[in-house]
Amino acid sequence: MNLEAIIATIENPSGRMFGIEIECINITPAQANAALNAAGVACYNENYNHQRRNHWKVVTDGSLTGSNDGRAAEVVSPPLPFNVESLNQVSVVMNALKAAGARVDHSCGMHVHVDSRDMASDMPDFSRILFLKYRECEEMIDRLVASSRRSNSGSYCRSMKNLQRTSNWTNLRYERYQKLNFQSFERHGTVEFRQHEGCLTDTKAVAWIIFCVTFYEQCRTYFREHRLTEVMTVAQWA
Repeated sequence: MNLEAIIATIENPSGRMFGIEIECINITPAQANAALNAAGVACYNENYNHQRRNHWKVVTDGSLTGSNDGRAAEVVSPPLPFNVESLNQVSVVMNALKAAGARVDHSCGMHVHVDSRDMASDMPDFSRILFLKYRECEEMIDRLVASSRRSNSGSYCRSMKNLQRTSNWTNLRYERYQKLNFQSFERHGTVEFRQHEGCLTDTKAVAWIIFCVTFYEQCRTYFREHRLTEVMTVAQWA
């Protein structure tokens, strides 16, 4: 995968940050932490929290298989610049976890956060464009992920089609467990893409990160060009 060539095709990703949450089983948080540090990635084993760090961290996740026995972990990145070095670091992390015995199953997900702080003043309107575009593309996006994460089958990544096309910012940010989580904007300044299944295959993970950032950037460009025209007429959509 020629990452430099791919990134060069994305319109205006300059300065865009992203983050990733990797849920895995068959490994303790302490083992995951040790594996990453041994691979040269500065990481800290922490208690469960949603705090943004400047380093990788490993926390517990009670929704994962094996969590009751401590054999599950969630590995969370710091905010990372969208560039080749960061994507390569994601590869290093995933390969280190896999080599240490980590696995994934249906209880696991891989979540990507895309930095949205530059859209803060426009988020109530921009979120509707992002939601509408994802909603209209959802059946195609479903083909990129496991069957357990398609349509409305994932309890932690519900379909955007559960929401009406005319949903406003208040409704969009109400529910966290959607394929697009807007609630994370108020906590982290990001939009969270929650649809992907658990994954420790680095090339697949990198491809999904690129998709998330590309989708976001295309919607941002569309919003800048059309502003509120489509938002104001959304009630007339078929």
